[in-house]
Amino acid sequence: MRNASDPFRMRIEAVLMAKQGVPGVEIAAQLNVREQTVYGWVRKYNQGAADALKPQRQGRPPLIPPDQRADLIQTLRSLARAGGQITTSDVKRAIERDLGVQMKTEETARSLIRECGFGWKFTELKRQR
Repeated sequence: MRNASDPFRMRIEAVLMAKQGVPGVEIAAQLNVREQTVYGWVRKYNQGAADALKPQRQGRPPLIPPDQRADLIQTLRSLARAGGQITTSDVKRAIERDLGVQMKTEETARSLIRECGFGWKFTELKRQR
């Protein structure tokens, strides 16, 4: 069994083996994948070259792009410094106003708060080592 830590490399290896005439069933056994998977990789390669074999991002894209994350953290810090009780509604409005990102629910605001390393009282969480 080969190391599957680099899916792109494994897919390229499968395509190269297929181009050398190695049967799909043998490639599948060597790489510990299904034979249909091998044929799918070869088909993708034939349709779109090597780029078609690169792993695709899974799941929903982040609401706040990485380049705006620092702005979000700064916004959360300023809200925390303002004192008083801060609600997720306040955070939601600030994000919509400052970053132009429309959020449908306050649960999304809670998720973003956690994602940026803040706790419920909007204090920065200590990173565990």
